[in-house]
Amino acid sequence: MGKQTRPSRPTRRQKEEMKARKLKPNTWLVVQDTPTKMELVSKSGLKKTCHSAGSLMQPSCWTRWSVYEYMKHRFVCTGQVPDERELLEELRDIDQSELIEGMTEFRLILGNWPIVGSDKSCDFR
Repeated sequence: MGKQTRPSRPTRRQKEEMKARKLKPNTWLVVQDTPTKMELVSKSGLKKTCHSAGSLMQPSCWTRWSVYEYMKHRFVCTGQVPDERELLEELRDIDQSELIEGMTEFRLILGNWPIVGSDKSCDFR
């Protein structure tokens, strides 16, 4: 127990706790484990989960990288860049600053790449 500096594989006790909450331990890494809270991050890096003692684990902390990965996946699959409304629907409890940072990062990487079916580029604001 105690604070961990980077995500690590769960211990047997942590795996048992995850299984009790219907999570697959082989898809999660432990960021922090204290007597009152266990913080997990998925191996794909798209989801973060916090657990308080006595309650079920629920998704909470979306990051700018979640936004970036969602936008990248959507753009590669469809050729379209999702707008802020779509991102808010997909990542419901995201902090506004994380949303803006993720969108900015995506636009920096893609630059002036044209958007399918539009005369705009990803750089368009």
